[in-house]
Amino acid sequence: MPSGLSTPPTRYGKSWNLILLLPLLVLVTPLYNSDAPRLLGFPLFYWLPVLFIPLSVICVAMVYRKTENIGPAGEPDTIPRARR
Repeated sequence: MPSGLSTPPTRYGKSWNLILLLPLLVLVTPLYNSDAPRLLGFPLFYWLPVLFIPLSVICVAMVYRKTENIGPAGEPDTIPRARR
């Protein structure tokens, strides 16, 4: 292999982005198209989509935290970020 060529960098954050597919399960209606089980008198098709709202927020926050310092090519970001 010529010395001028190198392998393309891998994206570390790419695997974390797969977690963002989990909230999309709410779009698969046959998974929760039933009356039972009931939670506080509400059928499954009412309370399960509501349960996915905080789950989606947690997934997005987790992926953001894990990938916020990763640049587009997989290297650490060079832009300084504010301390929290």
